[in-house]
Formats: sequence, C-alpha cells, structure tokens
Amino acid sequence: MKIKFILIIMLLMIQLVSATILPPYYDYRQYNNAQYYDVMFDGEGEATILTNLEIRNIYSYSLEEYKLEIPGNSRVISIVQETPEGYKRLEYRKDHFSASSVYYLKLNKKLNPDETAQILIFYKANGYVKESLDVYKFDFQTIKQDFDIDFTRVVINVNTNLYLKEGKSNIEYTNNFLGYEKTLGASILDASEVKQYSNDIKYKQGYVKTTYNLDPLESFHVNGKYSSSWFNLYKFQIFLWTILAAFLTVLLVKYIKWGNLKNILALKIIFASLAGAISTSIIVFFSNNFMRYNSNDLLQLISGIILIILISFSFLGPSVYMGTKKGFLSGLWTFILTCIILFLIMMFLTDYTSPMPLYAVIN
Repeated sequence: MKIKFILIIMLLMIQLVSATILPPYYDYRQYNNAQYYDVMFDGEGEATILTNLEIRNIYSYSLEEYKLEIPGNSRVISIVQETPEGYKRLEYRKDHFSASSVYYLKLNKKLNPDETAQILIFYKANGYVKESLDVYKFDFQTIKQDFDIDFTRVVINVNTNLYLKEGKSNIEYTNNFLGYEKTLGASILDASEVKQYSNDIKYKQGYVKTTYNLDPLESFHVNGKYSSSWFNLYKFQIFLWTILAAFLTVLLVKYIKWGNLKNILALKIIFASLAGAISTSIIVFFSNNFMRYNSNDLLQLISGIILIILISFSFLGPSVYMGTKKGFLSGLWTFILTCIILFLIMMFLTDYTSPMPLYAVIN
C-alpha cells in the first residue's frame, strides 16, 4: 500500500516538474498562413495589439486587395506590408459593424498565386473585457481571414500596475508597445526596427496560447483575468486554503494530542515539511534558469532527468523519512503540509496559479 502511494505521488511529481522546468518551445515550422499577436491590456479594459500576418495566396488568381475582420471596436494606428524595398504603409477602407470591423487592404504589390506577403497591424480595441469588482475578465479574439489559418500564437500581458492571473507582467512589455507606437506611427518607417518587431513577436513571452488549423472566418479565443489588486484575483483561493489549513491544523492538533511528549513529533513534522517545500522551491527556481539558457538538446534531456530525480527526492524525501521512522500517519501529515507550504510559496513568490512554465512567470 505504501509503495503504491509513493509511486502515484512520484508520477504526479514528474508531470508537475516537466510542466514547470522545461524551457520554452518555439515552433520553427513554416506555415502557409500564420498569425502572431502581442497583446497588452490596460486598466480601462482596452487592448493594444501588434499582429504579424503571414499570408500565402492559395488561390489560382492574383490578389490586389486583402479582406480581414477584426472583432470588437477597433482603431487601427498603422498597417504596413513588407516589400523588396522595405516596409510600406497600406491604404485601406473600413466597414464598421456592431461586433466587429471589416478592413479592405489595398496591397502595395499584387499577390500572385502561391506568393507570400507579410503584413503588420498595430491597433487598439475594446469589447474584449468585462469588469466586476475590480477583476477584469478578458476574451481576446484574433483576426478573421478568408483563408485557413495553419498556426496562431497569442501572447497576453497587462500594464505594469496590473496583475495578470495567468502569469506575471514586466515593464519590458510596456516599453515594447511604446516602441511599436513610435516606430509604426512615424512619418518615415525605420525598416530595421519594423523587421525586428515582426520577428520578435513570434517569440514573446507572457501568457501564451497557440492553436492550429483555424477555418476561414474563424477566430481564436484567449480567456483570462487581471486586476489592479493581487488579493482580488486570488481571494477565492485564499479563502479556501485558509479554511483547509485551519481544518488540517485542528486535525493535526487532535491527532498529536498536545500536552504530552508527542508535541516533539509535531515539530518534526512541521520542520520536515518546511525543509521539503523550501528545498523543492529552490531546486525548481535554479533549474528553471539553467534549462532556460541551455540550448543543447542532449544536455537538456540528461539535466531534466537528473532534476526530476532531485526534485522527487526533495519533495518526497521528508514524507518517506517520517513515514518510515514515525509511522504512516506521520508521513502522510508531512506530505500534506509539504504540499500546502509549496503551493503557498509558488503562489506568493512567483504568482504560480496554473500549470504554466515558470520561465513565463519569472521573465
């Protein structure tokens, strides 16, 4: 029974560790049609977006105009197309509807069958966010096109005075958007800067969601929450964990029977749990940074296996030791307290609230 219990916990730990310490996965494949988004929400529910549309003409005829639909109430700041001479602005006309706007882009260069084009759109939009009690629930929607979209990547961040439940923002992202507006809104485009933005957007970090094979006129939805108050985002979890901690404390006190020599056992359980949780957190933190900057696949694999073993020992070791030396119930209490302490450490120090890799949170 004890062996089965330990094996089950080790399997769960392997899943947790693999989702936590593995470095970012970048998709280097080439697609006929792809969309990349860098999105930032502010405290008024407005989204500022830079999108890179990679388009291949799959039709048997040439295209001189390109149609797309932007959900929500959108305001375009700049639309540019890559040409052999650099980047040039596109002229367009707009039809506004209640839930979206349709844009007709006049291409700078006719797009012949099987040819590709790259278009960058910098715009702002409302209508993706609903606010309640200082918690903003967003439902970001990607641009609809007449083509099948092979690959879509969206990265979400929020302004620096806000908290994103799915991760942690950084002032770097605000500076990025100031750069977007300055560069793409300038009277003369700086081709090297625009080119850098169009490439960087594919690898931006934050709250990242991807999807494949969108049908024509289908939009990809990315949902999440943010707030100006950390407490407002997590008040429900804090309430539940407080109740659970109080309940477990009462049970622990009842089990140990404070007032006799067994209070020494209580201290051992508490210290063992603290040791397991803190050591696991330290290993995860430093291993994440090591894996993040190491690009050798074989070394990553070997390091990943070693790290999984180390974390499994640091996480399960105190529980197994207490169970072996002081009985199964002592080991079980140590394991429960270790889980609670580890969760609190992750939640308070790294905003770890979902199975999202720590490299996206620590950035």
